Amino acid sequence: MQRSTINFIEELLRDYPKIPEYIERKKQDIKYPFNANRDDNVGGGQGHSNNTSPTERIVLKIDDCDFINAFQRQEAAIDKSLAKCDPSFISVIKEYYFDEYNAKTLPAVAANHGYSNPGIYRERKKFFKDVMRNLGLHHYIERDEIIADKQANYHAKRKINALK
Repeated sequence: MQRSTINFIEELLRDYPKIPEYIERKKQDIKYPFNANRDDNVGGGQGHSNNTSPTERIVLKIDDCDFINAFQRQEAAIDKSLAKCDPSFISVIKEYYFDEYNAKTLPAVAANHGYSNPGIYRERKKFFKDVMRNLGLHHYIERDEIIADKQANYHAKRKINALK
């Protein structure tokens, strides 16, 4: 898996505990928009449309908000992936990625939960791939596998040439 892909998933995981806060803040921005230059006394009263009430408009804006929908999809993808994991691995993920003040390395956290160094990286890779699938980013997984195959072939050729 490419380092950029790993960094991307790690950033999503570190944001995961803050997602409800981000969504709530955006909902508040939609419900109570700030307009510094608004003057309600100029030009008479505001026009009233009989099509929808202000409450319905707000609900529709929240439902159609790409920002909120993206964070909800992200939260659902991580939840779905976590549901498939072993409880001890979930503890590692929570301690390493969700704890805001974590200063330990992944192997150190994993060792506290009974994982070996290669074992934790293998589990993490499997978990990251599942998160990517749940987000609909299959093409990144395939891209990373193609790049890994090319790198393996390159190194194999170099070994063969070195032996000649």
